[in-house]
Amino acid sequence: VDGRPLNPFFGAGAPGPPPPALPAGVLSGGGGGGCDSPSAMAASPTAGAAAAPPPPAPSSHHHHFSSGTGGVDVQGVVRATVARGEGGFPGGVLRVADCHDAVIYALAPLTRATIVACSDCTIVLGAVGRSLRLERCERTHVVAAAARLTALSCHDCVLSLGVRARPLILGSSRGLLLAPHCAGYARLRAHMEAAGLDPAGPNRWDEPVGL
Repeated sequence: VDGRPLNPFFGAGAPGPPPPALPAGVLSGGGGGGCDSPSAMAASPTAGAAAAPPPPAPSSHHHHFSSGTGGVDVQGVVRATVARGEGGFPGGVLRVADCHDAVIYALAPLTRATIVACSDCTIVLGAVGRSLRLERCERTHVVAAAARLTALSCHDCVLSLGVRARPLILGSSRGLLLAPHCAGYARLRAHMEAAGLDPAGPNRWDEPVGL
C-alpha cells in the first residue's frame, strides 16, 4: 500500500471514453457516473483499444446460449447482441467463450465469470462477487464490478472496472487499457450488494499488478 487515497467506486471524474450503449430501459440513474480518463497498462498501449463501437444488429449467425445448474454458457456468438438480466443465471456462474464482433450483457449479480478467446466484443457484466477471469481475449471491451480481476494473455483490450482488489495481469498480456467502471444502470447498486460488493467501497482499477 503506497498511501495514496483510493478511488471511490461511484466517483466523478474527467471525461473519457463513453460507456457502451446498454439495452433500452436499462441505463438509468443507478449510480456509476461517467468514465474517467483511462490508464494505460502495458509496455505498448494501443491506440486501437478505444471506446466501444455501437452494438451490432442481430444477425442470423449461429450462437449458443445454454443454462444449467452449473451456470450459463455463452458460446460462439458472432455479430449479434445477446442479453440476460436478473434471474437468468442459475448458480451465479457465467462462462463466455469464442465470441467475435458481438455485444453481451449479463446485468445480474454473479458469483464467478470467465471470458475466454473472445475478440472485438463488448461485454457488460453486472456484479461479480468473487472472481472475473479473462483469458486469450483480443480487442474486447469489458465493463464489470467485481471483487477481483485476472487477465491472462489478453491483447489490446479495454477493461472498465470497479474492483476491490488490485487487477492481476498475467502471461503475455499487452496493450491493455484500464479505466474506471463506466456503465451504471438502475439495479447496479442492488446487484453489487447481492453479490457481496460494497457500492461505497474503494475502486482499485488503477493499481494493476503484472506478473
